Amino acid sequence: MRVADWRPTRLIHWSSVINGVPDSLVLCEASRGEYDVGVPYMTLSHRWTTDSQVLLQMGNLDTLRTGIDVHGLKRSVQDAILLANHLGCNYLWVDTLSIVQDDPVDLEREISQMDKVYSNAICNIAASDASTNDEGCFFARDADQIRTAFVSINANSSSSARHLLRPTRDETQSALTTCLLESRAWVFQERLLAPRAVHCTTTQLYWECREVEASETHPLGAVGGRRLKAIFREDSVDLMETVNLEHNLWSMVVSEYTQRALTFPIDKLRALAGISAVWRRLYGDQYLSGLWRSMLPAHLTWSISSTEPRRVLREQSVAPSWSWASTEGSVDLGLSGVRKEQDYLATFESARENDTVLRLRGCVAQLRWARGPEDEYFGKPQFILVEPTASEASVASLTNEDFMLAKSSVYFDDTRQIPKLIHCLPIYRMDYGAPGRRRERVLGLVLECGDKGEDRYHRLGTFEAQDPEIRALLLSPPETVVELA
Repeated sequence: MRVADWRPTRLIHWSSVINGVPDSLVLCEASRGEYDVGVPYMTLSHRWTTDSQVLLQMGNLDTLRTGIDVHGLKRSVQDAILLANHLGCNYLWVDTLSIVQDDPVDLEREISQMDKVYSNAICNIAASDASTNDEGCFFARDADQIRTAFVSINANSSSSARHLLRPTRDETQSALTTCLLESRAWVFQERLLAPRAVHCTTTQLYWECREVEASETHPLGAVGGRRLKAIFREDSVDLMETVNLEHNLWSMVVSEYTQRALTFPIDKLRALAGISAVWRRLYGDQYLSGLWRSMLPAHLTWSISSTEPRRVLREQSVAPSWSWASTEGSVDLGLSGVRKEQDYLATFESARENDTVLRLRGCVAQLRWARGPEDEYFGKPQFILVEPTASEASVASLTNEDFMLAKSSVYFDDTRQIPKLIHCLPIYRMDYGAPGRRRERVLGLVLECGDKGEDRYHRLGTFEAQDPEIRALLLSPPETVVELA
């Protein structure tokens, strides 16, 4: 989503490329009037380290304004300049040279406008298969492996047709999601925000925009596949509001994003800030630490993928406990199909934009949990809800069959330290089963009481209760306003 009347703080510029070398390569700044609003520029996505490369710092700012030694740049940056020039552009935004790396104020300001940097670029160049930026964008390859051919076929004596021969299997989606660069969380928003992208891989070039994905073997475009990038087309907003797709689309964003790696956990929400800024402009929603007000309370029941080890990041103050950003691992925002008001058992009361405390109204019931045998498929222990009055002896006497037949499961975010008594806040109810045999289940949050009073809690996980007696216990307390931190 392009932002009018805006321009990047800094760009690198060259007048021409002669024999593969950019001429008059310099650092330009908007504050010095060296380019106008709407200047056509490209961006670069790459993996980089701080060793042996030219980085923009406070000490060399004036030097780079007068000239940049191209031979001091990493191969990925050099190749991006050549590719941008070939595409008719002589301005490039690259993080190593457009952000003052040793100035915390400049870093914070530039990170906060990543949405504008990538959304306003005419195209993003991705060094997709370079493990470091020493490897560059271009690779030696066998062109015959990807070459396409056109042939003319005479179907009958009166007509002929020209056909494109290409591989029957289109691997655009898998290639774009499995390349080395795609494993990085910061790159996810760069790919999503840029209106167009050229992905440079070891086998071929790929093209991606909000209309089509194409490659050298499929120059006319890929068949099928989901284009998450299309959610930022302005003409798609009305459609998503009409069919209420925002919930599922944000679930897709979080799921894809949390499968990627971060060097520093503290960047969990920062590396998604560009996407959230564009989403806020499109939908006018309130952003709350990785979740949206319009999607609460349903999205509070997010869960960590069952196939991964669970690790909580709360001790690092990355995010409040109710946010998926407080954990590591791939996240599923859960059953967000609940829409009817009568399905909700808790209601969202209030929260400020930068506040880490949510206020909900609902029933808080105190229960116990019991630990069972490891799940044969996932190799993780099973937990179930039991009555708060259950004795130690009765809990200890539970058999494997009891756990197999239990209809009230608990899914803890972290199993290292769990209090015996837990608090459960039902969020919504859903029916399941075949018509005529419908049954009800209640889903909600497992909480522990915080240090600042009885009404402030921290999230421990989620529960799902189908057992009628447990459901009755969950819904028996009177409604109250609770705070989640």
